[in-house]
Amino acid sequence: MSAAGSSDLPGNAGRATGIGVTQSFVRAGLIKPGEGIRPTGPAAAAVAAAGIGALTLGGAGLLATVLARFDQALADASRLFLPGGDHLGRFGGQQLLALGAWLVSWMLLHWRWRNRQVSLTATAVTLAVCLVLSTLLLWPPITRVLIPLAR
Repeated sequence: MSAAGSSDLPGNAGRATGIGVTQSFVRAGLIKPGEGIRPTGPAAAAVAAAGIGALTLGGAGLLATVLARFDQALADASRLFLPGGDHLGRFGGQQLLALGAWLVSWMLLHWRWRNRQVSLTATAVTLAVCLVLSTLLLWPPITRVLIPLAR
């Protein structure tokens, strides 16, 4: 044990002293100076944003089914911003909303996590949960059950 109270093992490096993992690996001789571990934050931001976009798609579909005004707003957005949007109806608007949510969340998460180590396992689990919830929100048997509850 070092004086700071942390183990000299690379797995415990920097926990009590506040130094970074890469610096501890260099001191331990495991990597050369200048190499380093790349942050996983940007990749995690892209994966998490995909989950947010998918969840937005499911939520927009459910809201459009329940609220006629929201359904009309999605259809109007589709008609105004997409070529051939007259034929798409609300589905084009749902896609636009999901695309916007994905892009904004990716930018914000990337900015927030750009230099951080983020658990890719937790991010992948979050993506899987978002995809399952989105699928359930778009699935007609679930939608038919939720519509009477919302009115």
